[in-house]
Amino acid sequence: MRLLKLDAHLQQLIEEGVISAGHGRALLAIADGKLRLALAQRAAKGALTVRQIERLASRKARPAGDGSGPQLDANTRAALEELERELATRVTLRPPRGKKAGQLVVEYYDDSHLMGLYDRILRRNN
Repeated sequence: MRLLKLDAHLQQLIEEGVISAGHGRALLAIADGKLRLALAQRAAKGALTVRQIERLASRKARPAGDGSGPQLDANTRAALEELERELATRVTLRPPRGKKAGQLVVEYYDDSHLMGLYDRILRRNN
């Protein structure tokens, strides 16, 4: 079974019914172990559906430079990936255009997810 490729902690969450096998299958597409665990923990709290994990996984699987956004240097890409791992959600960068300011966009899925992001960001700065 493909789910056996998940680490023991995630397998245990599935066996105990904390997350579904569907969550487990969606998590298999996340190569980064830290991000996979963070997403599993959010799913265990009911904050992520299987479909939301699948969307995040498909975005992570997209190669850089596929036309979906600006071309970013390696350091900027690494910084965005670190933010995604830490916040366990998609983070995008929209560079400044003309006189418009650039934007750092952090996705959230519901009010509790937004509050969790708020708490994480403030906790990091204290």
